[in-house]
Amino acid sequence: MEKVQEELKRESELRDPHITGQFTRETARSTHWSELGVGQIQQPEGRYKADEFARHVLRRSDAALDHATSIVSTVFRMARRMGRLNLSSLNHCARTLVGSMLDHPNALMWTLRTKRSSGHVYRRSVGCAVYSIALGQNLRYEKDMLAELALGGLLLDIGKIAVPVPILAKPGALSATERMMAQRHVDRGFELMQSNGVASERVSEMVLGHHERLDGSGYPQRMCGTEIPIFARIAAIVDTFDALTVDRPYAMSLSPHAGLRRLDADRGFKFDGALVDQFLGALGAYPTGTWVKLADGSVGIVCVQSPDDPLRPRIAIFLDPDDQPLSSLQWFEPDDPTEIAETLAPASQPADAGRLERTLQVGLYPG
Repeated sequence: MEKVQEELKRESELRDPHITGQFTRETARSTHWSELGVGQIQQPEGRYKADEFARHVLRRSDAALDHATSIVSTVFRMARRMGRLNLSSLNHCARTLVGSMLDHPNALMWTLRTKRSSGHVYRRSVGCAVYSIALGQNLRYEKDMLAELALGGLLLDIGKIAVPVPILAKPGALSATERMMAQRHVDRGFELMQSNGVASERVSEMVLGHHERLDGSGYPQRMCGTEIPIFARIAAIVDTFDALTVDRPYAMSLSPHAGLRRLDADRGFKFDGALVDQFLGALGAYPTGTWVKLADGSVGIVCVQSPDDPLRPRIAIFLDPDDQPLSSLQWFEPDDPTEIAETLAPASQPADAGRLERTLQVGLYPG
């Protein structure tokens, strides 16, 4: 294992993820709910616009995700019936997602967190594409490479069209035979891409290698260490994170923070530690849309990432320490990471969490 880690260290020329600086908390200003949707609200670290621009940003993010999900759904159904991939539609979808991420990353990431769509496989494909772009941005990849990452994310699970639906939807553990049939989706996806002329080496690496693991415990080729191409290592991270943070037939979703902790626990063994650091830098330790409980018992949601420190996001407080709704919106920026006591999985969030999020998204957004 030490040899594998040394190889990874030599091979990686990744930017140092440990950015110095402090996200200083200043005197918070209360914002009454009646102000949401009109005028402008000045905050210590920037301007939050509650105007038509903010609504336009969110509409664009919603539209981009809806469009991407619709395209993936159509392409997957066509592939299942006819064995053909509509690559032009998928490439257009990938470029659209890249443009949305480059323009307003917080909007797209948060909208993805609140999005509820039919079709688990389709939502997972779009989620993997978005997270792939986010990681690629943090690696300072050029736009064309980001589009390849997005396309790879969209295609990671294309091979599942060949897996019987009862296996994909099974709520319990799979039998050995069922597990073998499910794992075949990797080879089936790669074969489908090859037969449809997907020539990009990076995209092929992502599809074929997104279940490989550094310690050789993955499949289908049981590659290990630097035998696994870097785009496949990226795919392994984003696919695992997205799977952990959405409801699955056999498991409830984790909070984004808990998902990142799960990845971090396997750094250097299953996942490239340097890339895990970069993923943390891209999403923040508490990704946008994460519900948190503070040390004093109050509850809020992460709205914006600090450009200087992934451990100190900006949080909108909704409930006071007695679990009572606030009459005015309170902003909080932790001086110390220990001021965030825990993150809340969907089952532990306020009953009207979705409505509160959408109200905040429309009323306030950084311009």
